[in-house]
Parts: sequence; C-alpha cells; structure tokens
Amino acid sequence: MQNPVIILNELQLPENLGLIARVMRNFGQVQLRLVSSQVAPTDQTALACAAGADDVLASCQVFPNIEAAVADITDLYGTCAQQRDQVKRYVPLKHAVPELLAKTPKRVGILFGPERTGLDNDITAQCKAIIQIPVDKAFSSMNIAMAVGVVCYELFSDNSEPQLRTGESVPAKQQEVSQLLKFLEQRLDKSNFWRHANQKPVMLRNVQNVYTRAELTEQEVRTLYGMFRLIQINKEPQ
Repeated sequence: MQNPVIILNELQLPENLGLIARVMRNFGQVQLRLVSSQVAPTDQTALACAAGADDVLASCQVFPNIEAAVADITDLYGTCAQQRDQVKRYVPLKHAVPELLAKTPKRVGILFGPERTGLDNDITAQCKAIIQIPVDKAFSSMNIAMAVGVVCYELFSDNSEPQLRTGESVPAKQQEVSQLLKFLEQRLDKSNFWRHANQKPVMLRNVQNVYTRAELTEQEVRTLYGMFRLIQINKEPQ
C-alpha cells in the first residue's frame, strides 16, 4: 500500500507551499506534486515556512499540466468546499479515508485547487470522487495548507494505534490489579466503609471501575499498596 500523493494545482503563495510541506511531514506524507505552480520548491520563503521539512520539497515533482501530473494515478480524488452542479460522488473525509488507504496496488492522488478559486468543473470532472471536509456552511472557505493538514491528519490517525506510555515500568497484569482491589476491599471492610451490607456490591463495582479504567503500571500498584497500608483504620466511637 502506498500513501496517497498530494497534488497542488496552480499554487500561488510560497508560504502555503512551505506550510503544506511542514504539515505533510507532521503526518508522514512525503509525496507532493505541483501543477502549473507559481511557486518553485526551491523558493526561500517556502523553505523557511517548511521549518525543516526540506525533504518533502526536495522530492517534490513539478508538472506543466494536470494530465502529466496524474498520468500514473489510478484513483484521483478532488477536494472542494461546496458541491458542484454535476453528477459526482461527494464523500465526507472520514468516509473517504478507507478508500484512500485501501490495500490494493492502486495509486491514489488527492488534488487541491488554487487558493483563490479551488478546482474548477473541468478538473473535478476528471476525479473519481470529491472529498469534502465538514465545515461550517456559513464560513466554508479554508486555507489550502489547513485543508491539506486536515486530510493528512485523518490519513495518519486512521493508521495510528493507541499506545500506553509507561516509562520504565510496565503495565500491571490483571492478577496484580485484582489482588490490589481485594486488599483495598479488606481495608474498607475493616473501616466500615460500606455502612450497609446491601450497598457494598454496587459501591465495590464503582471502586473497581476506577482502578480498571486507570490502566495501572506495576510501579503504580506497588505505590498504592504502600498508601493503603499506611492508612489508619478509623473506628466509630463506642
């Protein structure tokens, strides 16, 4: 599976080119193509705005027209804020991501139009579908660098797996958490925490949910043991 190619048609501002390179690099996208661009990848303003994403600009390909830029693309997706008066499939970005990242030998391109006008009807007619970023209809105009950033973020986050950062410790095993909760239950029993026996099952589940949601580490379990052991058992006066 290849990452989609970001294609910019008739880009006008060097600042936008640099910012696009930067945000692409943030989200692991490095394939960039310019079509009939007014800005060169070597532009000093673009390089400054790229803030270190020079490799994206260095590998950027420049084409004289759309036909040449998409000659090797099998699935071309356009982008626009408003639906046009033509028969075309419009896909919200989140729904488009599985298509864009499909594990097939297809080569996918995502086409963005000029800052001032966006893609025109003749160009969108060449696209398989149009990706739409959900925005407030009362203010749907979006800077091109922001639009590319949102698309790249969705592509990147769809491939990201949740991670638990535990430092030098490791996640506690279920048995360790269960033993800690059993110890805590015993301490609460001695302190008459439950007050009424019929309330204990529900209250105990609430306590258990707090600790199971916490994704404790082994070090945290040891720390809690130490805390619980030092807590004095308060008894009601006779």
